[in-house]
Parts: sequence; C-alpha cells; structure tokens
Amino acid sequence: MELSENDVTKKKSTIYSALLEIQKELPPIGTDGHNNFHNNDYATLPYVLDIMLPVINKYGVVFFAHPDEDDQKFLIIHLYHVESHTEIKAKIELLNRSDMQKWGGSATYAERRGFLMLLGRAADKDLDGEDTKETDEAIRNKRAEEIKKENEEKKRQYEEKKLTLTKNVLEVIHEKENKIMSLEDEKAKFIRSVIMDPTKLDSIKTLDKLNEIYFWIKSL
Repeated sequence: MELSENDVTKKKSTIYSALLEIQKELPPIGTDGHNNFHNNDYATLPYVLDIMLPVINKYGVVFFAHPDEDDQKFLIIHLYHVESHTEIKAKIELLNRSDMQKWGGSATYAERRGFLMLLGRAADKDLDGEDTKETDEAIRNKRAEEIKKENEEKKRQYEEKKLTLTKNVLEVIHEKENKIMSLEDEKAKFIRSVIMDPTKLDSIKTLDKLNEIYFWIKSL
C-alpha cells in the first residue's frame, strides 16, 4: 500500500523518528559563498535554510536559535518536533564577541553549523567561520604583525626627526658658540660639552628636550 504524505507525517511520533525520514530526503548541499581569508567556498545560512526548511517542515519540525539565557556567550540551536513536543538541541560557544558586528558573524556561523550538525549534514570544510579558534589566532597574529609594523614606522619617524633636530641644534650651536662660551649656567655648560663631543646629544631621549635646547640657543 502506498502512503500519502499526510499518512507518513502522522506516523512520526518523536523528533528522532522525524529525523529518520528527514535525513532520507535531504538533498546535497552546495556552496554559494566564498571566504577570501581562507580562499574556500561555503554555504551561507540563507542558502542552507532555503534548502533544508521545506524538508524539515514537511515532517513537523521547526528550527530556531537564541542566545543562552544564563550565559550569552553561547548560542542554543533547536530542532523541535511540534506534534510530540520533543527536540534535539546544540549549545555552541560564540568565540569572537569583541564587537556587535563580530558577534553577529559568530552567531550566524554558529547557527548554520549547529543546524547542519543536528541534521547530520556538512556543506564545507570548517574554515569559513570567523569565530573559530584557528581564525581568531590568525586575526591575533595579523594584528600583532600590524602593531609591530606600526611601532617600527613610529621608531623610524622618531629617528628621522631626531636626526634632523640634532643637525639643527649643532648648526645653531655653531652660530652662537661665542655667546655660549661666555655663559656659566648649567645649560651653557652642557652645550659647551656638546661642542667638545657632539655625541653627547645622543643622551637626550626626547624630541621635546632637543627642541627646548634648540630654541634656548636660538634666543641667545
């Protein structure tokens, strides 16, 4: 005897028996998105839902997800069988929550992964979620490299400015040498030591201090 779709649905008494039939009908999942970071293709959440929801709904199963009420760093994903009030669910940690945009990306990734996991399906290698530990580490390493380059650039700019300012100080010392030699205060004594050994300017670590010396000599 051939059963109608309604007859088949009535025989499903729990989420597990419904899943048995659902998994028989689930079509293959392709990909519709591309991750430039890992250079791989993956299935987006809307694409997965368009394919999967008609099948699970046919057997009285609904899908929904929400943050854990007790700890919102977790997302709870449900497959709920309406007739029997039975369900299966997954609890997935949102690893990247540094701002709302990244939280949203992590939630979307977890929702898609959790949905496919509960259905026993996979659409792609686990490379596209920007909330994975691997990607988090890659992001941290990338940021560390950016900070290193920024610091190197700041150091280069500082050394360049210091070299220019040191040359300016030595030039103005040469211009005001006679006046400097006639003074007895501490600044004049230091400048006279610089006349004897210009490398003593290297002991001045800040550009502000070099500027102060420059304008003091200039004012003589």
